[in-house]
Amino acid sequence: MKSNFFKEELFQMRKNYKNSPLTDIKLSRPKWLDSDDALSEIYSQKSALLQRGEIVYASIVQANTLLFKSFPPFNCPAEIIYSTNTFVNENPEYLFDIAQNLYNYKDEDLNTIPEEWREIARVITDEYDRTDFTFSIQLNGNLAEYNMIPTMIYRKLLPKGKLMGTLLPVLTIPETKQVLILPKQYWTKNFTKLWVSGII
Repeated sequence: MKSNFFKEELFQMRKNYKNSPLTDIKLSRPKWLDSDDALSEIYSQKSALLQRGEIVYASIVQANTLLFKSFPPFNCPAEIIYSTNTFVNENPEYLFDIAQNLYNYKDEDLNTIPEEWREIARVITDEYDRTDFTFSIQLNGNLAEYNMIPTMIYRKLLPKGKLMGTLLPVLTIPETKQVLILPKQYWTKNFTKLWVSGII
């Protein structure tokens, strides 16, 4: 994989979407998703995301295990991390590393976790907590802001209809704390091939 692979693929996916954007999309609502659940905000924000959202990379921190299987074909929640920082989006392996480090705190004794990460660890362990977080980390000399949020994973937006990779292109408007997976028809062939192989 060449060094500027992710930069070029993201540029092309942004171009693909700009050339043929969506104004709306039908997203089914799970029966268990109440209107006062923070996950339900996607239904009021989806049009804005489609029309004004920026396409960036996100990494799965954790997801309902059903999402990795074809059946039953339920849409389920996940925790993701993303950044609008240019350096991070050109080098999204940093997203993956941070996501892995955060996930490793799951179910750990909070007293053994660095104090600044304890609240995130608590939320990751409690699958019903919808708290979102914004934090900054300096990596490779670059200080970037990251968002970890709960979101819904809609299978219709994914190649093969299930989670097969960790990295996802998403539409985001940071101030809304909402994201929507970029529909699969806008993904590049190269990115899709690696994603369905579980490489990225």
